[in-house]
Amino acid sequence: MRRIITSILCALLLLGLVAPMASATTFDDVPTGEWFTPYVRWANANGIMHGKGDGNFSPNAPMTRAQLVTVLWRIDGEPAPAYTAGFSDVADNQWYTDAVNWAASRGIVNGVGDGNALFAK
Repeated sequence: MRRIITSILCALLLLGLVAPMASATTFDDVPTGEWFTPYVRWANANGIMHGKGDGNFSPNAPMTRAQLVTVLWRIDGEPAPAYTAGFSDVADNQWYTDAVNWAASRGIVNGVGDGNALFAK
């Protein structure tokens, strides 16, 4: 997953779609000088990723499906979803609910056939 996010961010940088970096949150687990530090700072400063909420970003943690669709949704400008997908494992009013519904409405996710999207927090 780390390669996917890095690839997305690199592509945006190369395409010139990245605005100049605003101020970013400093995360305890993102030291200056690491290869990923500028990408984390850019993603945070541009509202794409906000970290774990405890002062950490967890750059080496696996990315969940909910996190991935939330990143894609934020890159697309957080549009309102066209409909509610109705996945039984996606509760209302969670940080990822609108992103999952948006991804379903765009055909990015479609569940597993039993009413679940298999999204973990």
